[in-house]
Amino acid sequence: MAASLDGPGSPQDVPPLPGSFPLDTSKLPQAIRDEVEAPDPVAIDTSASELKDGLNRCPKCGASDI
Repeated sequence: MAASLDGPGSPQDVPPLPGSFPLDTSKLPQAIRDEVEAPDPVAIDTSASELKDGLNRCPKCGASDI
């Protein structure tokens, strides 16, 4: 009996190697290919200087009495 290619323990369960891309981007539609091949977005610093007082704050309203 041949080994199954899907299901638990199959090669499909193993994640791709770091740095590899498991899709053939040449077969994707142009809009999706552009999005997949675009560089990762740069993190935006959203911290405000007036909130650097060391208090723990509510992420929704900014209250310090949580």
